[in-house]
Amino acid sequence: MISTILSPSQEAAFIRPARILVATDLTDIDYLLPHAIAQAKACGADLTFIHAIVPVNAYPMEAGYSPYPEPAEIDQNVRAQLAKLAAAVEREGISCDTSVDFGFGADAICEKIRSTGATRLIMGSRGYGKLGQLVLGSVSNELLGSVPIPIFVVGAHAEATVAHTRPKRILHPISLNGDYKKSFAIAAGLADWYQAELTLLHVEDPAVEQEINPAHTLAWTKTAMMSLLPTRTAGGHPVHVQAVCGGVVTETLEAATKANADWIVLGVEGGHGYSPFRSNIAYRVIAAATCCVLAVRHNSPRVEEKIVNEVPSSAVMA
Repeated sequence: MISTILSPSQEAAFIRPARILVATDLTDIDYLLPHAIAQAKACGADLTFIHAIVPVNAYPMEAGYSPYPEPAEIDQNVRAQLAKLAAAVEREGISCDTSVDFGFGADAICEKIRSTGATRLIMGSRGYGKLGQLVLGSVSNELLGSVPIPIFVVGAHAEATVAHTRPKRILHPISLNGDYKKSFAIAAGLADWYQAELTLLHVEDPAVEQEINPAHTLAWTKTAMMSLLPTRTAGGHPVHVQAVCGGVVTETLEAATKANADWIVLGVEGGHGYSPFRSNIAYRVIAAATCCVLAVRHNSPRVEEKIVNEVPSSAVMA
């Protein structure tokens, strides 16, 4: 069994980031901005907005289409929009800067995480942006399980309401094997920080019902989840544990609906890690969920030492 690889200071930086990176294609500001402002205020964090302009020659031009805009023209227009965005954020009392990068979205975002020391990424996943903008649907899928910081994703069906910007109810599907303590620590820490109701969900494979006594297995699972709580939740907020047999995606979405969850915290497999959520499965949850999802990468022993070095030292809080 692998324990969390995060030190207490790194864990704190993930729960209460000092800098949050927001990836935007500029068509998603209406639903990303309320989350970015609310999270920055809750943590006292600074914001960095990044817009990546995909090289125009990355797309084939069909006959009859107008020529692509000049890169200089795109750059000028994007910077003007980002300047207005930064001014709006600063009127809320939040320090904000912006970045325009020519390149592919995932590469630009990873580089900006390294250069800024951000310890949370906020982005949308609502399909394709216009030519020359981030293709956020595919970019968020590419980044899941690959970046060393949590990714807060506002999916296509996530309700864009103020109520969801400060979570009152958090759902955390938990695997109870591999590096599960990493995402659990963050889920529990967020519940403490926001004084949110926390629901832990464990989903057993349906084959359990055929092979062993499911009642005993689920009872043991609930006991195992409860054993995590005394040392991790000191805020006095309600905590619930659930264990079911079924499909991970279906059961997670149903549990989120029943709990009226504001956020789902997912542990996503990175490298050769152990988690009920590989990146493609996690993306299915994000695509269908009516609430936002915070994805936290899990790791295997093979990549554990490497990942410790990936968390920006400038992001670690004393």
